[in-house]
Amino acid sequence: MFSFFKKNKKEESIPTPEEFYIPESQYDGCISFIVKKDGEVCVDIDIDSEDESCVSNLAKLVTVISREECYIETLNMIQEGFTEGGTPELFSLLIIKMAEHLPEETRNSIAKTGEQPCIKPSDML
Repeated sequence: MFSFFKKNKKEESIPTPEEFYIPESQYDGCISFIVKKDGEVCVDIDIDSEDESCVSNLAKLVTVISREECYIETLNMIQEGFTEGGTPELFSLLIIKMAEHLPEETRNSIAKTGEQPCIKPSDML
C-alpha cells in the first residue's frame, strides 16, 4: 500500500505487518503485483463492488501507479530497504537487471542519445 504522498517527513517509521494491514471493509480496490519463483509476473485486481464510487477510486489507484513519481518513490523505498538491510549493492544489481528487461527499442534509443547536450550550441543563437 503506497501512502507516500501523505508521508510525514519529520518522523518516518517502518510499519509492522499488523499496522500495514487494512481490512477489506476499509478499501474499495486493491492491485497486487506478484512475481512467482519461475519469474512469471502476476497482477491481481480486487474491487469491493461495481458501483461508481469503487470504480472511481480504482481509477485513482491506476492513475497513481502510472505516475513517474510513484515509480521513483518505489525505487527510493527499495533502495532504503536494501541500505537499511546492509545490502546496498543489491540496489545496483536491481537497476542493472531492470535495464536488461527494457524493450529493445528503448535500449537502442538510450544508446543513440549517448552524451548529447540538452541544449545544442546552435540552439543558443
